[in-house]
Amino acid sequence: MSAKVNNDIIGLREIADLLNVKPRTPHIWKYRDLLPEPDYELINCSAAWNRSTIILWAAETNRLPDELASEAKKLAKAKAKG
Repeated sequence: MSAKVNNDIIGLREIADLLNVKPRTPHIWKYRDLLPEPDYELINCSAAWNRSTIILWAAETNRLPDELASEAKKLAKAKAKG
């Protein structure tokens, strides 16, 4: 049985909610080129990411809240399998 990957598309506001940071923080990360490349560019030129992309990035950069640790491990394992 394979692990279900939650690949919701999220923007900067959802990143703040997901990672429990101030709403402005993801904007700063984007401005400083700290976020990964967006997975999508929406019609209004907004950047958007797969939720899994942000979780993996947050885990790699020590920005991941503890409550997402198990999800990050599952995603990393799935990514390693290819």
